[in-house]
Amino acid sequence: MERADARDALVLNVNVSTRRLERPGLLAVIDDLLAHGLDPACLVLEITETALSLDEPVAARTLQSLCERKIHLALDDFGTGYSSLTRLREAPLSRLKIDRASSARSRTPAPTCPSSTRP
Repeated sequence: MERADARDALVLNVNVSTRRLERPGLLAVIDDLLAHGLDPACLVLEITETALSLDEPVAARTLQSLCERKIHLALDDFGTGYSSLTRLREAPLSRLKIDRASSARSRTPAPTCPSSTRP
C-alpha cells in the first residue's frame, strides 16, 4: 500500500476534551490507529486553553506522549481563556487557532482617551 504525499493527504482534526486528556486510554486509541496505518501527519488533535492550564500530571504526560508519536496538537479557540504566553511556549503545540471573536476585537480600534484640558 502506497502512502499519499503528505501535501495531498486528507487531514483529520479531532476535538479532544479536557476530561478525555485527564483520563488514561487516549494513547491506547491513538496507538491502535497508528498500528492500523494512520499516518500521524494526517491527524491533528485540537485541545482548549483549559487543557493547557491543567495541573493534572496525566494530561501533561498525555500531551507529551502524543508529541513523541508525531501527532500534531492544535490549541483551539486561543484568546477565549486565560493561557499565559509561558504556558503556550512550553506546550508541545504545532498549531494555534485563534478565536474568531478575539481576532475581530483586535481589528477594532481601541477607544482613545480625550485630551486633557486645563481650566
